[in-house]
Amino acid sequence: MLISGTFGIANAAPQELDCILTDVETKSQEPKFDSQVAVEKRAIVVIFDELQGSLSLRQGTPDKSLQDVTITPTSMNGAADDISLGIDRSSWRIVFQTYGPNSVRNEFGVCNLRPKSG
Repeated sequence: MLISGTFGIANAAPQELDCILTDVETKSQEPKFDSQVAVEKRAIVVIFDELQGSLSLRQGTPDKSLQDVTITPTSMNGAADDISLGIDRSSWRIVFQTYGPNSVRNEFGVCNLRPKSG
Protein backbone atom coordinates (compact mmCIF):
# COMPACT_ATOMS: atom_id res chain seq x y z
CA MET A 1 0.00 0.00 0.00
CA LEU A 2 2.75 2.44 0.87
CA ILE A 3 4.44 1.92 -2.50
CA SER A 4 1.27 2.61 -4.48
CA GLY A 5 0.54 5.65 -2.29
CA THR A 6 4.01 7.02 -2.91
CA PHE A 7 3.68 6.34 -6.63
CA GLY A 8 0.33 8.15 -6.71
CA ILE A 9 1.83 11.22 -5.04
CA ALA A 10 4.80 11.23 -7.42
CA ASN A 11 2.46 11.11 -10.44
CA ALA A 12 0.19 13.82 -9.06
CA ALA A 13 2.43 16.71 -10.12
CA PRO A 14 1.84 18.31 -13.50
CA GLN A 15 4.17 17.15 -16.25
CA GLU A 16 5.60 19.14 -19.16
CA LEU A 17 6.11 18.25 -22.79
CA ASP A 18 8.68 20.11 -24.88
CA CYS A 19 7.19 20.17 -28.38
CA ILE A 20 8.67 21.18 -31.71
CA LEU A 21 6.15 22.00 -34.42
CA THR A 22 7.77 21.51 -37.82
CA ASP A 23 5.19 20.92 -40.55
CA VAL A 24 2.58 23.57 -41.30
CA GLU A 25 -0.51 23.34 -43.46
CA THR A 26 -2.64 26.44 -44.01
CA LYS A 27 -6.12 26.17 -45.47
CA SER A 28 -8.04 29.22 -46.61
CA GLN A 29 -11.58 29.58 -47.92
CA GLU A 30 -11.11 32.96 -49.61
CA PRO A 31 -12.10 33.20 -52.42
CA LYS A 32 -12.04 29.42 -52.83
CA PHE A 33 -10.53 26.58 -50.88
CA ASP A 34 -6.74 26.78 -50.96
CA SER A 35 -4.08 24.78 -49.16
CA GLN A 36 -0.38 25.52 -48.61
CA VAL A 37 2.22 23.31 -46.95
CA ALA A 38 5.44 24.65 -45.43
CA VAL A 39 8.21 23.52 -43.11
CA GLU A 40 8.92 25.72 -40.10
CA LYS A 41 10.24 25.13 -36.62
CA ARG A 42 8.44 26.46 -33.55
CA ALA A 43 8.75 25.39 -29.92
CA ILE A 44 5.84 25.20 -27.46
CA VAL A 45 5.40 23.59 -24.04
CA VAL A 46 2.31 21.60 -23.07
CA ILE A 47 1.65 21.18 -19.33
CA PHE A 48 -0.70 18.37 -18.34
CA ASP A 49 -2.03 17.08 -15.06
CA GLU A 50 -3.75 13.71 -15.34
CA LEU A 51 -5.10 13.83 -11.80
CA GLN A 52 -6.76 17.23 -12.34
CA GLY A 53 -7.59 16.54 -16.00
CA SER A 54 -5.99 19.80 -17.10
CA LEU A 55 -3.95 20.93 -20.11
CA SER A 56 -2.14 24.25 -20.50
CA LEU A 57 -0.12 25.69 -23.32
CA ARG A 58 2.99 27.82 -22.94
CA GLN A 59 3.93 29.81 -26.02
CA GLY A 60 4.93 33.05 -24.40
CA THR A 61 3.39 34.31 -21.20
CA PRO A 62 1.03 33.76 -19.50
CA ASP A 63 0.21 30.06 -19.87
CA LYS A 64 -3.10 29.41 -21.63
CA SER A 65 -5.45 26.93 -19.94
CA LEU A 66 -7.36 24.71 -22.33
CA GLN A 67 -10.99 23.66 -21.93
CA ASP A 68 -12.87 20.61 -23.19
CA VAL A 69 -9.88 18.54 -22.01
CA THR A 70 -9.78 14.79 -22.50
CA ILE A 71 -6.84 12.79 -21.17
CA THR A 72 -6.83 9.03 -21.76
CA PRO A 73 -4.05 6.44 -21.72
CA THR A 74 -3.69 6.90 -25.50
CA SER A 75 -4.31 10.61 -26.16
CA MET A 76 -4.71 14.14 -24.81
CA ASN A 77 -6.95 16.79 -26.37
CA GLY A 78 -8.01 20.31 -25.48
CA ALA A 79 -9.18 23.62 -26.94
CA ALA A 80 -9.42 27.31 -26.06
CA ASP A 81 -10.64 30.33 -27.99
CA ASP A 82 -9.22 29.89 -31.50
CA ILE A 83 -6.87 26.93 -30.89
CA SER A 84 -7.02 23.19 -30.33
CA LEU A 85 -4.44 20.47 -29.88
CA GLY A 86 -4.24 16.72 -29.84
CA ILE A 87 -1.37 14.52 -28.69
CA ASP A 88 -0.85 10.80 -29.33
CA ARG A 89 0.67 9.47 -26.10
CA SER A 90 2.30 6.42 -27.70
CA SER A 91 4.50 8.50 -30.04
CA TRP A 92 4.12 11.99 -28.44
CA ARG A 93 3.15 13.34 -31.89
CA ILE A 94 1.12 16.55 -31.76
CA VAL A 95 -1.29 18.41 -34.01
CA PHE A 96 -1.88 22.07 -33.13
CA GLN A 97 -4.66 23.97 -34.89
CA THR A 98 -5.27 27.72 -35.03
CA TYR A 99 -8.61 28.91 -36.41
CA GLY A 100 -9.09 32.26 -38.19
CA PRO A 101 -12.24 33.79 -39.68
CA ASN A 102 -11.72 32.03 -43.03
CA SER A 103 -8.69 29.85 -42.48
CA VAL A 104 -7.23 27.00 -40.46
CA ARG A 105 -3.52 26.58 -39.69
CA ASN A 106 -2.49 22.99 -38.85
CA GLU A 107 0.93 22.44 -37.30
CA PHE A 108 2.39 19.00 -36.76
CA GLY A 109 5.36 17.91 -34.69
CA VAL A 110 6.67 15.78 -31.89
CA CYS A 111 6.97 16.25 -28.13
CA ASN A 112 9.37 14.92 -25.52
CA LEU A 113 8.39 14.36 -21.90
CA ARG A 114 10.47 16.67 -19.73
CA PRO A 115 12.08 14.78 -16.82
CA LYS A 116 10.52 15.55 -13.46
CA SER A 117 12.63 17.79 -11.30
CA GLY A 118 13.82 16.75 -7.91
